Amino acid sequence: MSLGNASWIEPIFWIWVGIAAAIFASLFFVDAPYGRHQRSGWGPEIPARLGWVLMECPSFFVLGGLFLLSNRTDSLSVLFGGLWCFHYFYRSFLYPFFAKMKGKTMPFSVALMAIVFNLGNGGFNGMTQFFWLPPVDASSIGWQLPIGAALFIIGFCIHVHSDSVLWSLRRDGSTGYSIPQRGLHRWVASPNYFGELIQWLGLAIFAGHLAMWSFWIWTAANLVPRALTHRAWYAEKFDEYPKSRRALIPFLL
Repeated sequence: MSLGNASWIEPIFWIWVGIAAAIFASLFFVDAPYGRHQRSGWGPEIPARLGWVLMECPSFFVLGGLFLLSNRTDSLSVLFGGLWCFHYFYRSFLYPFFAKMKGKTMPFSVALMAIVFNLGNGGFNGMTQFFWLPPVDASSIGWQLPIGAALFIIGFCIHVHSDSVLWSLRRDGSTGYSIPQRGLHRWVASPNYFGELIQWLGLAIFAGHLAMWSFWIWTAANLVPRALTHRAWYAEKFDEYPKSRRALIPFLL
């Protein structure tokens, strides 16, 4: 998509991507301290369910609010805003209550860093899509629309199904970890992350602007090291963990 009179978006994109590159490198040395990798030394802790709601909902409210303020009615903006808010409604208000988080905590510092990121990312994408770029009819963008929308839907289904497999492991009320054996968990350690990467790749393909591509890069920068850490954790904790099971992408990574 042409930037038109908003060519100054490009410097913001490169700054944002540069920060993502630094985060990517750092995550090979410091594991983000939440979930199975949680440890002391990261300050006060809050209930994990509250933390998830607080850190995910800014993306829903910021981009959704910008869409309403913009009064945009072009089909690309409506589709973009709808899919974005659909995902973050799940992440903010459904996932934390389906996941087995009773009694679990997370460092408030982790939640705060996620809040700051989601405010910035939601704002950058919302301003770009609804204010800085001109309205676009979705039917005019060609193959990118069906391919991108299909990838988003496929990725979301992978993401949610993979989450549900993990939830099912604790239906008996247990709080420990075990090896998941259903769905894409049979091939990779973190299929929910794989689904998210596919989702945001799809949205970036049909939105076509630098802000959305920067978000996809950020997603990869965060989830690739995290998936590799998950794979190593499983292999260390469970002697019977399948050696052929990859970290993130079936048969490849």
